[in-house]
This record gives sequence, structure tokens and C-alpha cells, in this order.
Amino acid sequence: FQQEMEKVSQQDLTAFFEQWLHRGDLIRLNAGWKYDPAKRKLSVTVNQVQGIDSLYVFPLDIAIQLPGNKGTVLKKVNIKKQSAIFVFSLAEKPESIKLDPRKVLLANIELITNN
Repeated sequence: FQQEMEKVSQQDLTAFFEQWLHRGDLIRLNAGWKYDPAKRKLSVTVNQVQGIDSLYVFPLDIAIQLPGNKGTVLKKVNIKKQSAIFVFSLAEKPESIKLDPRKVLLANIELITNN
């Protein structure tokens, strides 16, 4: 099956199959965010907490709810390490953020409210 999928996609899917078919655990994330109004920057910190021996590499969507009725901005980041900080330019402090808003990951996500 893997070989056929690699032929069709023309990609090496070894890491994908290792992560999602040969492991028994889920992604577990703790995350937080803060906004710096002086710099107009939003910092989002994402930590994998399932253990150093079972880290995953995966894309993660971050939905940023803008203040008022200004809508939502969707950012895509790549998680490659146990901990990562992503910084985005924003004119105003967001109302909230959501990780994996479409619920596509097999993950437990704990999001700590900003300070």
C-alpha cells in the first residue's frame, strides 16, 4: 500500500506511515499566545508533550479571530520540534486563537489563554 501511495503522490511517505500507522499514541499539544501591542506582534508557542521519543512532524493550522467583526485569519505552520514559537504581524490584539480549527489532527490540544 505504501509503495502504491508513493508512486501516485511521487513523494517519500516513510515518515507519514511511521508516524500515523506504526505508533499507538496521539499528538499532545500545550500552547499559549500573547500579543505585544508596541511591536504589533502575536506570538504563539506550541509544545509537544507526548514525550521526546515520540515527537511528530506535521502541519498545523492556527485560526486567529480578529477583533470586532473583522473575520478570521488562517495561518499554516509546520511543527518539526518539541517546542516552537511562531510570530505573526497583527495591527490589533486578536480576540482569540484556535489550533487545528477544522479538527483534522488526531490530537489532544490544551490552549492557554493569553496574558
